[in-house]
Parts: sequence; C-alpha cells; structure tokens
Amino acid sequence: MSCLWGFQPRTLNPERLNLGSKGLRMRHWMFNCHEVSQKVSESMDRVLPFNQRMMIRFHLQMCKYCARFRDQSWLIRKAIRTEEDSDEELRPSESSFSAPRERIKQRLRDQLKKK
Repeated sequence: MSCLWGFQPRTLNPERLNLGSKGLRMRHWMFNCHEVSQKVSESMDRVLPFNQRMMIRFHLQMCKYCARFRDQSWLIRKAIRTEEDSDEELRPSESSFSAPRERIKQRLRDQLKKK
C-alpha cells in the first residue's frame, strides 16, 4: 500500500540507515497507520521524543483516518477524566448516611414499642 504520492515507506530503503555512533537505526522514514495509532496511544501516557512527534505530525497531515483516531482518543481520554472528577464529587460521604440511618432506627424502635 502506498501513500498519496506513491511512496512506499516499507520498501524505500531495504537496508537500515546508520544514524550515529550510538547505534541508532531507522527502519523507514515515516510511520505507517498501525505505528501511528500505537504512538498516539503511547503519547497520552508519556512525552515522545522529538523525532517521533514530528513523524507522527507528518503522517497526520496526510492521513485523515489517523488524525480522526487521534482526535477521538483525546476526546475519550478527556471524557473519562471528567467522569472521574465528577464521581468524586457525587460519591456520598459517611456523614450523608447517618441521618437516614437514624430515621430508620427510630421508626423500627417506634414499631417495636407499638407491639
């Protein structure tokens, strides 16, 4: 499968390129859709290196499906965080149970006294 301009990222250069004395190697010059989706998910948990962020950004400029995936992932993450925040506010405290509990106890005592 090739991209819009006919490049085929996996077959551009079958040999790996040596990128420095630290032994860094590059398989290809652009991420494919599968790799972008993994990197987008990974970027939500940690900051990616600059070169990976740029490769993702380049891919997202060309691929509307991956851009849509990124937008939907961030929307889901935002919704989950909002839901977690609202759950803490709605979670009842122990003191909110004490008044109804006391009313129930009092009604049970009253019913026992009547018998």
